[in-house]
Amino acid sequence: MEKKTRKTFNRNPEYTKQIGKKLRLRRRSLGYTLGNMVHMTEISENTCRDIEKGRASGIDYYLEYAKALEYPLPELFDIDIVYKPRHYLPDEDLEKASIARKIMHLKNEKSLFKERTYVHQVKTMLVKENLVKDNDSLSSTISGILLNWCSKEEGFLKKKKVEGNNNVYWLMDEEEEED
Repeated sequence: MEKKTRKTFNRNPEYTKQIGKKLRLRRRSLGYTLGNMVHMTEISENTCRDIEKGRASGIDYYLEYAKALEYPLPELFDIDIVYKPRHYLPDEDLEKASIARKIMHLKNEKSLFKERTYVHQVKTMLVKENLVKDNDSLSSTISGILLNWCSKEEGFLKKKKVEGNNNVYWLMDEEEEED
């Protein structure tokens, strides 16, 4: 799949056109000009036009415009839209996401990771709770999920290498997580 840039990603989708049209109608019903909107929002006139045509590139523009028009967001975003991804995940990624949800469930419901926890302990809990069936790749899938949760992007688990190549995982303190 080719990488999408901002320019190729937003090609005037129908939902932004709907939002822009609602904003334009609201502005006009209140008797405001584009110049008035520039003054109230500090958004350029060209960008105001782009907002009203549904061509603005960021949601912040639409939100600022709606705030200036005192347009309630639930009403503004009550639009016809099909909720589905542009591309569906491959089955392998769906399976990993399913396992990640189940591990997250154990974290929340069974206090998993409050104590130092190994991959084999997570695997044993998942199988014991009948959340997954054991297979040859389950340990490596769990390990990949936990390593991701240690990354800067996710960052709510800590790990330490012990016993050869094995890692042990535990929850990061809330103060550490905020950094």
